[in-house]
This record gives sequence, structure tokens and C-alpha cells, in this order.
Amino acid sequence: MKAERTQFRMTLVPEWKLTRGQRYIKRQCRFMDHLEAMEFANRVSQVGWKMGEPPMILVDDDRVTIRIGDGVVDGLREANFDLAERIDELMIGQWMD
Repeated sequence: MKAERTQFRMTLVPEWKLTRGQRYIKRQCRFMDHLEAMEFANRVSQVGWKMGEPPMILVDDDRVTIRIGDGVVDGLREANFDLAERIDELMIGQWMD
């Protein structure tokens, strides 16, 4: 993906940050407790698997860090940003449940 397109897609997922030479995007979310964090991580895992874009997920007490990208491929792909948008939708749903 060209740098201009990457920058445009980043505007659509403002909670995400570019990392490692623009090969990954990362977001950290905080929850009320560890159980809520684990439930969210499981939902993210299921969505990623269904989309064919399994993310790296780290759960640390009440925080979940999600990293999307494939350090082997030349930079980010549209599918990576599609997953980030879907995860953002899950995050919104988390607070509406």
C-alpha cells in the first residue's frame, strides 16, 4: 500500500498508531477488569480469524493491545485496515452492551 493511502486509512481509524516502519498498526484498549479484557480479546480473535487476518493480541490485566500487520509483506494492506475498523466497531459495542 502506498504511503498516501496508508495515511488516508489511518484517518479512518484514529485510535490506531503506526509502528515498525509502517508494517503494523497497533491499538491499546482498557477495560473495567481482566475478565472483560479477556472477553473482548476473544471476540477480536474470532473476527480476525473469520477475516483471514489474525491479529497479535496481548492481554495485560485490564488492558488489551492489538497489533495488525504482517512484517513479512511489504507494508500494510487494505485488509489490515478493514480489520481495524471492525475491531473499532466491537469496541463501541463493548460500551453499549
